[in-house]
Amino acid sequence: MQILLDKDALNEVKQALSGLSKNIPNIQSRALNKTMIGVRTDKSAAIRSHLNLKKTYVDKHITVKKSFPSNVQGSVNTKSKRPGLMMFGGTKALKKGGVSVKVLTSGATVTLKHAFVADSKGATHVFQREYTGKAKMFKPNFAYAKLPKKYRYPIYRLAGPSLAEHIGQKKVIAEISILAGERLIKNANSQVEYELSKM
Repeated sequence: MQILLDKDALNEVKQALSGLSKNIPNIQSRALNKTMIGVRTDKSAAIRSHLNLKKTYVDKHITVKKSFPSNVQGSVNTKSKRPGLMMFGGTKALKKGGVSVKVLTSGATVTLKHAFVADSKGATHVFQREYTGKAKMFKPNFAYAKLPKKYRYPIYRLAGPSLAEHIGQKKVIAEISILAGERLIKNANSQVEYELSKM
């Protein structure tokens, strides 16, 4: 997903800066870059208000493509990769077996009885074995890891909904776009005042 602030949106600012024509590209670029940093903050907050994800994970997956005076446009991009359950706050392995996890901020904490936590490729994930045939009742404290290989595999990583599944909703996009417009006007005014102060 991308939120773009195109040149049409910046033309209004340009008209207001006729007295500073030679500095317009610099003013626009700086104002847009500050605005996009704010948009990133708004997107992160919107995602975390719905998904119980760690802030560091969300912020890492929202990137800003900077604007330059020679090309006054930029974007705030959200990667749509599905986060593993370990990225959700409070996820933990239980002593009696299984994994406790809370995916939605407003949802309940649930226990995944057949899940387990393990390291893979330098990272910690929540896994579950792929059961075939009739499901077996979960046995607390049973040494599943010591079973023969044919009973332990295959396994698959458990993940939650992607960031884009929430941020891509029309209502959320509209709210962030309104905030972006307000930020752009405020930042443009601030940059104009800065340029005038140097004259």
